[in-house]
Amino acid sequence: MSLLRICCLSLLAIFFSGQTFAAMLSPFYNFVGVTVPNPTTPQRVKAALVNAALLQTWTIVENPDGSLTASMWKVREYDFKVRITYDAAHYSVVYLDSKGLSYTFKYSDSVTSDRDKDRLQEVETRLSESIQSRPEAAFAVKTEAHMHAACNFWIGDLLAGVRRELVAPAMP
Repeated sequence: MSLLRICCLSLLAIFFSGQTFAAMLSPFYNFVGVTVPNPTTPQRVKAALVNAALLQTWTIVENPDGSLTASMWKVREYDFKVRITYDAAHYSVVYLDSKGLSYTFKYSDSVTSDRDKDRLQEVETRLSESIQSRPEAAFAVKTEAHMHAACNFWIGDLLAGVRRELVAPAMP
């Protein structure tokens, strides 16, 4: 590889490294009291939650109180956990813990440059539009936490999977 190419790649890496951190953090949304689309039983809601999570490579564990803890992780890189509560008519997916995903409480308070503030506002606007387009939008609760944008996508995929499971006819 030529010296010129190495220098160009190094400059690009330096240029984008300062932008990447601000651009990849986004506000996190919990989903509280999501309505189950069809009347059913708590056991069916639990089965839908577990099936949807497992199909999307979440690890899921039942807690002693009957709630579920779902984890998305990659060894030595990140770990993301949510707590899921449910009954026959509703379910909630709420942030529990994370590692390696740049979790920051009140991140927007620490952004100082106008450039990063503009990027953060752009990310928040796109995320808000994305969430508003989902059937569960009425149950979205924006938190003061910011973290890697992938977390909201993982939750969105989980919610979509649960919705698919719940609208499918029950197996006898």
